[in-house]
Amino acid sequence: MDLNTDLVYSESMIKFLKSLFDIDILGFHYDKNKTIFNKRENIVLRTDYTSTNNSNIGYDKNKNFILIGSFFNGNPRQNFHNVDIMTVKHLQDIKFFFKKYHGRNIGIEFLISDIRYYSNSELGKWFFDMKWIYELCQKYDFQFILSSGANKYTELISLKVFNILLEKMDIQNRNYWQDLESWLDKKKVYAVYDTG
Repeated sequence: MDLNTDLVYSESMIKFLKSLFDIDILGFHYDKNKTIFNKRENIVLRTDYTSTNNSNIGYDKNKNFILIGSFFNGNPRQNFHNVDIMTVKHLQDIKFFFKKYHGRNIGIEFLISDIRYYSNSELGKWFFDMKWIYELCQKYDFQFILSSGANKYTELISLKVFNILLEKMDIQNRNYWQDLESWLDKKKVYAVYDTG
């Protein structure tokens, strides 16, 4: 499962990614992929909180699930009450954010594309920070999420690489994937309840 790609959807691409990367669910930006006509279980559409007037979209007209996302740039005083998933760019004041939105079950997402050109010392600090963030997510009822952030097909990451990254953070990969799937299922149920 990779919930943040900036790619254009196609059926053949989904089949290819499943066979090569063992990725069965992909997240696509809704604005870029409005032409998906039928419901697809293997995709999650994403839109920015600021790009929609309805903060509780839930599903598009073709019954494809939509997550509302936003970016955290170190300012916890911004309003993130109607956000499903928060892509974190800066860790400044992140603990205050956790305390403010305790129990909201927001997904806290980190993009692998952000660390692609890190030095060894920066990468070591990133792994240390991710372990700390994971523990905060457990404590304050948030979902820790790693995504590729791929802008090109060559930037996608296989399941094996995701599992290696999780292992380096001392996170049990089986628990991580089960928690992520359970979190996504809860979001889908809440969206049906909220829009129905």
